[in-house]
Amino acid sequence: MLWQLNRDRTLAAIEVRATNAGLELEPEDGRVFIHPAGKRDQLVTEGHLEQNFQLPPGRYDIRVAFAKSKDHQSKWLTGVTLDEGADVTRQVAFASGELSVEAARGGATGDIIVYLFNHRDHDRVIASMAADEPVLVAPGVYDVRVVLAQEAKEKAVRWRKEVPVRAGLQTKVRVRFQQGALHVVARNGAKELPAGAVALTVYRAGDLDREVVDTGFAGAPLRLNTGRYDIKATFTASNDKPSAWLRDIEIKQDETRETRVAFRSGTAVVSAAMKQGDPLEAFQAYVYFYPAGDHQQPVAYVPASEPVVLASGRYDVRVNYFRSHDRPDLWIRDLVIPAGGQVSRTAIFTSGKLLVRAYDTAGAELLGDNIVVRIHTVGERQRPIAVARSGELLILTEGAYDLVAEDTRGAEPRFRIQHISIAAGGVSEIRLTFEAR
Repeated sequence: MLWQLNRDRTLAAIEVRATNAGLELEPEDGRVFIHPAGKRDQLVTEGHLEQNFQLPPGRYDIRVAFAKSKDHQSKWLTGVTLDEGADVTRQVAFASGELSVEAARGGATGDIIVYLFNHRDHDRVIASMAADEPVLVAPGVYDVRVVLAQEAKEKAVRWRKEVPVRAGLQTKVRVRFQQGALHVVARNGAKELPAGAVALTVYRAGDLDREVVDTGFAGAPLRLNTGRYDIKATFTASNDKPSAWLRDIEIKQDETRETRVAFRSGTAVVSAAMKQGDPLEAFQAYVYFYPAGDHQQPVAYVPASEPVVLASGRYDVRVNYFRSHDRPDLWIRDLVIPAGGQVSRTAIFTSGKLLVRAYDTAGAELLGDNIVVRIHTVGERQRPIAVARSGELLILTEGAYDLVAEDTRGAEPRFRIQHISIAAGGVSEIRLTFEAR
């Protein structure tokens, strides 16, 4: 909050000038902030260098900010006394030096950002600037961090340590981003895979912490700084996403390193059909692939008839008739998927359909939740195989069942129990009659 002036008193005038390394600063190169002496939280007025400030007599603390300096330098004039009618000029001397960083890209694209730190103290950034931008900073010894950034991500870093900046002198630092390129050709068996089918993750060679340096895809050149790298290639177009490593790959300046990675995957197509030959459409059945003899966790699952790409080997396949009310499983054991080849199998379900229609003694059909139908294994009542409503079509594996129909309309439910038989591919319709209520 600005300090209120007493305009009934005769004013005094003060003008503040500043130099840097002995050279006079222009008015716009600095800002002047005037406070009552000892009360730096109160601001009387502010302005620029060489401005004539009219103030009441008194004592003042004056802060002069070197606006042109990149590290926001400022100096204080403390306890400045202004008598009535006085015309005072005060001088402040800065001693900054000029620093610039010249960065050679070496073919790299992106933005180059420079960060300035005090020597051995990298917790606080003193200043930041663009490459080739000359900046004024206080004399001292600095560590300079030069970053090549692409799409807001750091792709390369160069350090220059113990850079001296002297008052009134120019200091120029030169760095070079040396780059080459990596081009990985990926194959599956004898077939070259298209660009984008294999993802590349780049690490420094031997880096146990696995800090990612860059990412890309096989089939397209990936620009990298010179050095040695370990590259993880992941066959992302394969359902089980197998990986292979390229170790200690050297990238040289202005050269493209060509290398190859090979996978041994094949394709399997497992479809599902009814016994009478009608195929099950996508999302009616799902196919789960397990390593042969190990069914703890599937390595992939897809809708029936959808091709799946997996590392060559032996698999046990579970086909689940998801849209059937009892959701039966069929197993295809020891399916061999050949490297670079394709294998096809069909799971045959022996399911039929059941329609239960309920009426009252007056001939009205009972729909919805009036009648609840439960299908049980013959002689077993603890857990139903399927639950439906009257008028709803059920799909069940062929065989014998017990049907329990519950009339829910009264406070005391009534039940009908009936032995039924489902034939593969057939439709069984059962009519039940309940007393009118």
